[in-house]
Amino acid sequence: MNWDLATEAPNRAEQFGQFGSLNTSVARREPRCRLIAVSGLASNPRWEWTAYSPETRIACHWLSELLGKHTKGVAVEVFRYNLFPGSIGGFLSEEGLTSAANRLLSMVDRATGPPKPPENQQSAPIVFVAHDLGGVVVKKEKSR
Repeated sequence: MNWDLATEAPNRAEQFGQFGSLNTSVARREPRCRLIAVSGLASNPRWEWTAYSPETRIACHWLSELLGKHTKGVAVEVFRYNLFPGSIGGFLSEEGLTSAANRLLSMVDRATGPPKPPENQQSAPIVFVAHDLGGVVVKKEKSR
């Protein structure tokens, strides 16, 4: 669904808090793949993954509106970390990045269920799409 920036945008992308699903119908079933988007420094998932046309004043949240519609069986989710646990310098420290990576790992584990799939069944692969500092958080998470 496209929305006009002159009116109130859907609050769907604002409801994530720390981790949320953009296409909950796929996330509730057994997805073939899980795509987890990790936002960048001081970003908002509502606009981070949005293409905007100044001519038409229409914005399109491409993760949910394009990718989610044209790729069947892909659960699209967003992870948003707390940027200001005290100060931006605190977040950019090794401890701040480790904390965000640990939360990401914990939330991925909770969302994917048991670590081992039933016999003869593979768990859905996870694809991370990260922007800016989100890439550092993902890299830190993958090193754990």
